[in-house]
Amino acid sequence: MKAIVLDILVIGCSASATLANGIVHTAEMNYAGFDNKEVLIVDTDHDVTGYTYAAGQFVAPAPVLSASPLVTPIEFKLLFTAAERVAIKAARADHPLIADFYEIIEDPRLTHVDLNLQSTRFALMYLEEQSLITAARRLEILSGVVQ
Repeated sequence: MKAIVLDILVIGCSASATLANGIVHTAEMNYAGFDNKEVLIVDTDHDVTGYTYAAGQFVAPAPVLSASPLVTPIEFKLLFTAAERVAIKAARADHPLIADFYEIIEDPRLTHVDLNLQSTRFALMYLEEQSLITAARRLEILSGVVQ
Protein backbone atom coordinates (compact mmCIF):
# COMPACT_ATOMS: atom_id res chain seq x y z
CA MET A 1 0.00 0.00 0.00
CA LYS A 2 1.17 3.51 -0.81
CA ALA A 3 0.33 6.59 1.27
CA ILE A 4 -0.07 9.89 -0.56
CA VAL A 5 1.36 12.61 1.68
CA LEU A 6 0.69 16.30 1.01
CA ASP A 7 2.98 18.43 3.17
CA ILE A 8 2.63 16.33 6.34
CA LEU A 9 -0.96 15.05 5.95
CA VAL A 10 -1.77 11.66 4.44
CA ILE A 11 -4.54 12.55 1.99
CA GLY A 12 -5.14 9.02 0.72
CA CYS A 13 -3.81 5.52 0.21
CA SER A 14 -3.73 3.33 -2.86
CA ALA A 15 -2.35 -0.06 -3.76
CA SER A 16 -0.49 1.51 -6.67
CA ALA A 17 0.45 5.17 -6.35
CA THR A 18 3.32 6.78 -8.21
CA LEU A 19 4.51 10.37 -8.48
CA ALA A 20 5.73 11.89 -11.75
CA ASN A 21 6.08 15.58 -12.62
CA GLY A 22 3.95 16.67 -9.66
CA ILE A 23 1.07 14.35 -10.58
CA VAL A 24 0.08 11.40 -8.42
CA HIS A 25 -1.03 8.43 -10.51
CA THR A 26 -3.14 5.65 -8.99
CA ALA A 27 -5.18 2.85 -10.54
CA GLU A 28 -8.30 4.81 -9.62
CA MET A 29 -7.35 8.31 -10.88
CA ASN A 30 -4.66 10.96 -11.26
CA TYR A 31 -4.23 13.85 -8.82
CA ALA A 32 -2.67 17.18 -9.80
CA GLY A 33 -2.74 20.82 -8.77
CA PHE A 34 -0.73 20.59 -5.59
CA ASP A 35 0.56 24.17 -6.08
CA ASN A 36 4.22 23.48 -5.29
CA LYS A 37 3.41 21.74 -2.01
CA GLU A 38 5.55 18.79 -1.05
CA VAL A 39 3.98 15.53 -2.20
CA LEU A 40 5.43 12.18 -1.18
CA ILE A 41 4.53 8.57 -1.87
CA VAL A 42 5.40 6.44 1.17
CA ASP A 43 5.12 2.67 1.63
CA THR A 44 2.82 1.53 4.42
CA ASP A 45 1.31 -1.78 5.49
CA HIS A 46 -2.22 -0.41 6.04
CA ASP A 47 -4.46 2.55 5.19
CA VAL A 48 -3.17 5.61 7.04
CA THR A 49 -5.44 8.22 5.46
CA GLY A 50 -5.85 11.13 7.88
CA TYR A 51 -2.57 10.43 9.69
CA THR A 52 0.33 12.86 9.69
CA TYR A 53 3.75 11.89 8.38
CA ALA A 54 6.93 13.46 9.73
CA ALA A 55 10.48 12.30 10.37
CA GLY A 56 9.70 8.96 8.71
CA GLN A 57 6.82 8.17 11.07
CA PHE A 58 3.05 7.97 10.60
CA VAL A 59 1.13 9.44 13.53
CA ALA A 60 -2.55 8.62 14.01
CA PRO A 61 -4.89 11.55 14.56
CA ALA A 62 -6.04 12.20 18.10
CA PRO A 63 -9.36 10.52 18.86
CA VAL A 64 -12.34 12.77 18.51
CA LEU A 65 -14.17 12.98 21.80
CA SER A 66 -17.83 13.47 21.41
CA ALA A 67 -19.19 16.15 23.63
CA SER A 68 -22.11 15.31 25.82
CA PRO A 69 -25.16 17.45 25.18
CA LEU A 70 -26.85 20.12 27.24
CA VAL A 71 -30.20 18.98 28.64
CA THR A 72 -32.96 20.73 30.52
CA PRO A 73 -33.33 19.91 34.22
CA ILE A 74 -36.40 17.74 33.54
CA GLU A 75 -34.58 15.98 30.69
CA PHE A 76 -31.70 15.37 33.08
CA LYS A 77 -34.02 13.65 35.55
CA LEU A 78 -35.53 11.62 32.70
CA LEU A 79 -32.08 10.28 31.85
CA PHE A 80 -32.55 8.07 34.93
CA THR A 81 -34.96 5.15 35.22
CA ALA A 82 -37.89 5.49 37.61
CA ALA A 83 -36.20 3.08 40.04
CA GLU A 84 -32.97 5.11 39.94
CA ARG A 85 -34.85 8.38 40.53
CA VAL A 86 -36.67 6.91 43.55
CA ALA A 87 -33.42 5.51 45.02
CA ILE A 88 -31.60 8.83 44.50
CA LYS A 89 -34.45 10.77 46.09
CA ALA A 90 -34.31 8.51 49.16
CA ALA A 91 -30.51 8.84 49.37
CA ARG A 92 -30.62 12.64 49.45
CA ALA A 93 -31.40 12.66 53.18
CA ASP A 94 -28.21 10.73 54.03
CA HIS A 95 -25.83 12.15 51.41
CA PRO A 96 -25.18 15.91 51.50
CA LEU A 97 -23.38 15.77 48.13
CA ILE A 98 -26.45 14.29 46.45
CA ALA A 99 -28.73 16.77 48.22
CA ASP A 100 -26.56 19.70 47.16
CA PHE A 101 -26.35 18.56 43.54
CA TYR A 102 -30.11 18.08 43.26
CA GLU A 103 -30.78 21.46 44.89
CA ILE A 104 -28.86 22.97 42.00
CA ILE A 105 -30.71 20.80 39.44
CA GLU A 106 -34.06 21.84 40.92
CA ASP A 107 -33.25 25.56 41.13
CA PRO A 108 -35.85 27.26 38.89
CA ARG A 109 -33.16 29.60 37.52
CA LEU A 110 -31.27 26.68 35.99
CA THR A 111 -32.02 26.46 32.27
CA HIS A 112 -29.83 23.50 31.35
CA VAL A 113 -27.53 20.84 32.76
CA ASP A 114 -24.16 20.60 31.03
CA LEU A 115 -23.20 16.92 30.95
CA ASN A 116 -19.62 17.96 30.10
CA LEU A 117 -19.06 19.86 33.36
CA GLN A 118 -16.68 18.23 35.80
CA SER A 119 -19.14 18.84 38.64
CA THR A 120 -21.87 16.94 36.76
CA ARG A 121 -19.51 14.07 36.00
CA PHE A 122 -18.33 14.05 39.64
CA ALA A 123 -21.93 13.86 40.87
CA LEU A 124 -22.65 10.92 38.56
CA MET A 125 -19.49 9.15 39.74
CA TYR A 126 -20.62 9.72 43.32
CA LEU A 127 -24.01 8.16 42.49
CA GLU A 128 -22.11 5.20 41.06
CA GLU A 129 -19.89 4.92 44.17
CA GLN A 130 -23.04 4.82 46.29
CA SER A 131 -24.39 1.99 44.08
CA LEU A 132 -27.33 4.12 42.98
CA ILE A 133 -26.35 3.69 39.32
CA THR A 134 -23.89 1.38 37.56
CA ALA A 135 -20.83 2.41 35.56
CA ALA A 136 -22.65 1.45 32.37
CA ARG A 137 -25.65 3.58 33.34
CA ARG A 138 -23.38 6.52 34.16
CA LEU A 139 -22.04 6.39 30.61
CA GLU A 140 -25.56 6.09 29.19
CA ILE A 141 -26.67 9.11 31.24
CA LEU A 142 -23.69 11.12 29.96
CA SER A 143 -24.82 10.36 26.40
CA GLY A 144 -27.92 12.47 27.06
CA VAL A 145 -30.41 9.91 25.74
CA VAL A 146 -33.67 10.17 27.70
CA GLN A 147 -35.00 6.85 29.08
